Amino acid sequence: MKGSDPKPQSYEQLPLQFQLYDCSAGQSDCSQCRAVPEEYGCVWCSGTCVYNQSCTSVPADTCPPPQITQVSERCSVLSSSQMTCPTPAVTPEVKVKGVWFQLDNVRVHYETIKGKSFTYYPNPEFFPLNREAPDAPYRFKPGGVIAVEGQHLTRAISRQEVKARLGDRECEVKTLDNTHLYCEPPEIQPLSVDDRSELPCLKVFMGNLEVELGRVQYDSDSLSVVPLAAQISLAAGAAVIILSVLVVILMYRRKSKQALRDYKKVLLQLETLEINVGDQCRKEFTVASFPPF
Repeated sequence: MKGSDPKPQSYEQLPLQFQLYDCSAGQSDCSQCRAVPEEYGCVWCSGTCVYNQSCTSVPADTCPPPQITQVSERCSVLSSSQMTCPTPAVTPEVKVKGVWFQLDNVRVHYETIKGKSFTYYPNPEFFPLNREAPDAPYRFKPGGVIAVEGQHLTRAISRQEVKARLGDRECEVKTLDNTHLYCEPPEIQPLSVDDRSELPCLKVFMGNLEVELGRVQYDSDSLSVVPLAAQISLAAGAAVIILSVLVVILMYRRKSKQALRDYKKVLLQLETLEINVGDQCRKEFTVASFPPF
């Protein structure tokens, strides 16, 4: 009898599932890191939350006591009922526990005024003017506006609070939305305030945030630089043309007045002639109607 080969067995292919966990995501301080379940193996090591096998020093068994820091800014009183206060500068990892206004010995919390807690937002993100080559100057044609791109530009600020400067001159902010800022620079290229380059740099100021967006170079081809001699010649030519037009207008008015006077004289002569002819006709008619006896 011939032996028969056994039928090959079929095995079901099961999908493999992996669960990855990043210890540093969302754990910015020691207490948050130690609150992660032990099965993930996260430890607080050298001021950051990492996987236990990635720690190059001895992990901390306990967390250091929290540090409470107060930062303040001086407000500007505008009137008896209004004042402006710049937002205190804090680092992104700091948790803001409260904001208040200190008036001598009186402390007024922000929550009691607005009815809600004060919210800090991360700084907006700006992109360089020349995104393809950030080190190259941005070419600008006078008469237009400079468009600045970014993200979250209006999250916690309005257009009136944003300032922009190009070199030693202001770049007036015309429009601000969540992703774009448009400012109108001077017609003539401003001077640079930085010794590193002769080209002016565009800077945007949002509260305590100051962002440099790159150098700006005006397009010289679009600039119409007229020499002083040419300007004087143009002014003299314009004056001659204006004077000639005035002379023509005066002569026309004089001719018009003379023509009007001649017309009135001719009209008077015609009226006199008409009267004389009428009188002569009446006399002839009277002589013809009554002949002498």
